[in-house]
Amino acid sequence: MYEEALDKETVDEFETITNFPLTQFMNDYSDFIKEDLTFFISYYSGYNTYLRADSFNRFESLKQRVDSLFEIVASKNRELGNYKFWVLLEMCERIKVKIDTIDNASKWFRSSVRDVKFSAPYKEVVLKQNQTLEALLNEQDQSDILNSSTDLAINNNLKEEDYTTQGGNLLRVVLESNIENVFLNSVVDNLQGDSVLGKDFQNKLEFDDNDLKTLEYRETFKQTVQILSALRRGDNPEFRNSGLDLKNIIGVSLGALAYPTIVRQLTELFSSDDTIKSFLINKMKRETDALFIEFTVESKLSESENILISI
Repeated sequence: MYEEALDKETVDEFETITNFPLTQFMNDYSDFIKEDLTFFISYYSGYNTYLRADSFNRFESLKQRVDSLFEIVASKNRELGNYKFWVLLEMCERIKVKIDTIDNASKWFRSSVRDVKFSAPYKEVVLKQNQTLEALLNEQDQSDILNSSTDLAINNNLKEEDYTTQGGNLLRVVLESNIENVFLNSVVDNLQGDSVLGKDFQNKLEFDDNDLKTLEYRETFKQTVQILSALRRGDNPEFRNSGLDLKNIIGVSLGALAYPTIVRQLTELFSSDDTIKSFLINKMKRETDALFIEFTVESKLSESENILISI
């Protein structure tokens, strides 16, 4: 595929300089895209419960080889300075971007699967004396248990000879996630635990460890609420009708305040971010020239933030 789009002499010269089998790599990449990519998409989308081992192994090989390719290119940059190699390397860079994107497929599809392992929440329990795996599971709250006794043994890599009537084995029992199969437009991540709140850059841009500083999940949620609280109609050029309309508040007498309109605008504002589960106004009061609004915002983790804004 790719060798036909490039000058064969250039590819041969590149392979001679780098001692890297570029033609074979590009053919393998092309075969993977045609034959294996659909399995990755189905797996991380939840349509298939398993990923074919040969597909996964071919992808792992491509990842290692493309990293090796660019390490070699970096060490041979002087010998590859001719323009004819730039076009070739630009194509290689596009392939690397595609491979990196596939490598993060579980995040793009908001999957609870990471690589080839299911990362569901779990709790640890201890096997009691003379207790079987079936009896242990029967003691658990069945409303949130995903395991069968077979699953429990497999997930804990437990062989029959590994446990006896003496008990004492520490086992992980997989729980059903309250947010499993939820797709959030606001978040690109594996939707497990705190990650449903997303991660964002700090709104005051700073560098940390030679990169832009990012916030942890809960701090991201707090910042999101603060940003939305301060949004006024017209502030967002992409959605100019989003936010509070100050003409309903500033310069308006107490009796003429359009409370239903303010409530509707705030409700629409917070419903635009799907990491927010609910929104409730607790109090609105007018003091001199300012309007104070106190409200509670609940996250997807059912944790609440109390906010007071003044306008």
